[in-house]
Amino acid sequence: VVVTAMGTTQDDLCQGVVCQAKDECHAMGICTGGFCSHPLKPNESPCGDNMVCMEGICTNAGCPSNCNGRGTCKDATCFCRAGYTGEDCSTVLPCPADCNGHGQCVEGVCMCTGHYSGADCSNTICGEFG
Repeated sequence: VVVTAMGTTQDDLCQGVVCQAKDECHAMGICTGGFCSHPLKPNESPCGDNMVCMEGICTNAGCPSNCNGRGTCKDATCFCRAGYTGEDCSTVLPCPADCNGHGQCVEGVCMCTGHYSGADCSNTICGEFG
């Protein structure tokens, strides 16, 4: 209800009217109490060329799952650290030949033990051990 200059009341003229979205990251709203609601679109809704909405702001598209902390995000693509793969770096790469039983696999890289070396711990170190 709105009080007019003449002291009478009338219904809010915009009550229930659909309002246009104020930008690409807000949806159309409904007028209530003389004000338009502008609900946020869901995060990661597309809003521009390779851009997405995040908390109501159109920003550069992020990477899936933020690369799970295992890679670097550039232009919406994950560049995974050694030992990881997948579009979101969530897959741990296996070690070559499972380190041949002579080492421990850590993030896809063999950590050789004893007198073994090489990418798959298949080489024997000569010298004091040989």
